[in-house]
Amino acid sequence: MRHEVTHYPIQFSIPTNRILNESVEKGHCFSYISPGKTKYSFDSEDEYYRHYASCYFAVTMKKCGWDSLRHYEIMASGCVPYFLDLESCPKDTMFRLPKKLLMKARELPGMPSYEEVVDHAKNDDLGNLSFDWDKFDKDEYFELLGELKSYTRNHLTTKALAKYFMDKLPYDLERVLVACRPHKHHTADYQRDSLMIGLMELGVDVCSTSDMWWLYEDADESEIRNFWGKGFTITRNIPVEKRRTDNEGKFDAVIICTSSNGGYEKLRCKKLTRGYDRERVIFVDGNDIGGNHNIPQQCGYVFRRELT
Repeated sequence: MRHEVTHYPIQFSIPTNRILNESVEKGHCFSYISPGKTKYSFDSEDEYYRHYASCYFAVTMKKCGWDSLRHYEIMASGCVPYFLDLESCPKDTMFRLPKKLLMKARELPGMPSYEEVVDHAKNDDLGNLSFDWDKFDKDEYFELLGELKSYTRNHLTTKALAKYFMDKLPYDLERVLVACRPHKHHTADYQRDSLMIGLMELGVDVCSTSDMWWLYEDADESEIRNFWGKGFTITRNIPVEKRRTDNEGKFDAVIICTSSNGGYEKLRCKKLTRGYDRERVIFVDGNDIGGNHNIPQQCGYVFRRELT
């Protein structure tokens, strides 16, 4: 028997405390970082953010999926993403990203041609790409950047994502259980973890079936630097006193999450959701396009990141 399931899109987001409030002088037309090409070696997260902040633009693009934490890190730094092939992105993927504004940014007077940017990105030579300064209008650029920074703060933070998530449900969330099993080699999962951070920022009591130790402020920095992307941005966001690893008692909802392109633990999740109405079981699929997208039979809501 098939049951009706309600589907919604979801996407990554930036922890509110990672938005750079101070202004950094711009010294580079484009960041030298070409995604998938450049091997950068920032020693600290602050250095990483300040690099982006010192650039007018930073190239970003679709890789294994359209969504990437990099998009949000660039905007949180006070830099404008130069998003390649953004026109091809499905409308419900990264549905909150200000796509029209980002495409407008590529067409500012004095900008290099799209073909030039693509060529320099392919050749890992973005640091040598420049504007036609006789035509480039700084005032117009900074006006657009101001719009982008305001939009990021209002719509693209972990707190904003969690509010969107909660607003889609026909009941309130005070206590939830996140059912997941982190991948042993790729511990952090940007979709699952950004949602957990946002829910806790909104005061929801979030328990998890696994200890998400990297999310909390006491996480060992030497360990998280071995994570993908050195653990920048997604780690050490939550006060230690909010850590919960018990799954006893009743919850307002059970949130089953994918982890690093894997599926979910069927038998364990079946046991954890026993006694819950379907609308109280939520599946969050944060996997890349080629990841596992099997939906649990017992869920009533599905939030999926990559929609094709």
